[in-house]
Amino acid sequence: MTLEIKMSAVRGSRRLSGWAVIYVLAWLSGLAAGPSHLAGTLTASQLHAFYLESGGAALVQALLVHGAAGVALAGMALGLPRTATSQRLIVAATVAGLGAAILSLAQSALAAVAALGAERLTAEGTLGLVHAIDRFDSLKLLLLAIFVATVTALLRSRGFTPRWLTGSAALLSPMLVAGAAAFLVSNQVLDTVLAGSLVLLLVWASVIAWTMRPRRTPSAPEILQSRPTA
Repeated sequence: MTLEIKMSAVRGSRRLSGWAVIYVLAWLSGLAAGPSHLAGTLTASQLHAFYLESGGAALVQALLVHGAAGVALAGMALGLPRTATSQRLIVAATVAGLGAAILSLAQSALAAVAALGAERLTAEGTLGLVHAIDRFDSLKLLLLAIFVATVTALLRSRGFTPRWLTGSAALLSPMLVAGAAAFLVSNQVLDTVLAGSLVLLLVWASVIAWTMRPRRTPSAPEILQSRPTA
């Protein structure tokens, strides 16, 4: 690996770490802002009443868990260390990450319409928007499953992450796939898997942030100077 490639990988790892921190913080802040996945527990009229009474809190939560987290997810996808090797993994991870980010931002926009337009919407209109948000969430989880698997494999192949994270990713990816079904089918087991996958996803992102955190790296002159002489 040339010096230029090494320095590029270092810059990429720093970007990835920073965006992973933002992703985790956005989710934690959003979870503290209010309840989620309301469509499965409330009727259309109850859901509409919720947005009329608590539309502000719902909007803040959506801007955090869908908006800010979506931007951070795009940053993670674009911040992957770029090297001459593992191009297929890089492309797969970038496409999956950006796809999930786009869906997340679309969810944020739909939530803003539901919250800001609650007085003009009917109960059925509000329910339709929330169902659309949930459908996007289901697709997003499938893309996140691919993103987690490919990013973990990529970083592990470069020696950036601990070996046990590969096992965690092997558990997390199928949990995300199963959790996607929770937005399509009302089932307590699937809801539990969905909640568990979110916790494990935040743990995974936190580990990525920690292992890829900025460290002091030798400058180009230092690297050249440290090379053995003939």
